[in-house]
Amino acid sequence: MSVQFDDREVQAAFKRMTLNVDDMRNIMDDMATVVTEVQNRLVPVDEGETRDSIDSYIQLATATEIVSHVGPTTKYSPTIEFGDPTRPQYPKQPFVRPSIFGREAAVTNAANEALRKRVKARFG
Repeated sequence: MSVQFDDREVQAAFKRMTLNVDDMRNIMDDMATVVTEVQNRLVPVDEGETRDSIDSYIQLATATEIVSHVGPTTKYSPTIEFGDPTRPQYPKQPFVRPSIFGREAAVTNAANEALRKRVKARFG
């Protein structure tokens, strides 16, 4: 499952700054924290395996581009998210999509705040 959101504001800020890979990783970590906190709060819990699997990892990081994955890794997390129409005991219980959709501003704000911290730390 993949969810993308409009991060043009963050990307424009990245292009105006001279960032290194560590800067990009720290900014992405702050953004991922916002998303994982929401997923942890929204995921239905039976035994906690899916909640415990929610994490983020960086697939690609350069000074100009970063690709990160945030979310659960259990094989049945898509069934929780989308339900199983053939099995009514498994209704839709979205927790991944709501962690981004409708929260784009919070994620962008986290990136902007992380960017401000990096700039201040580096340039005073």
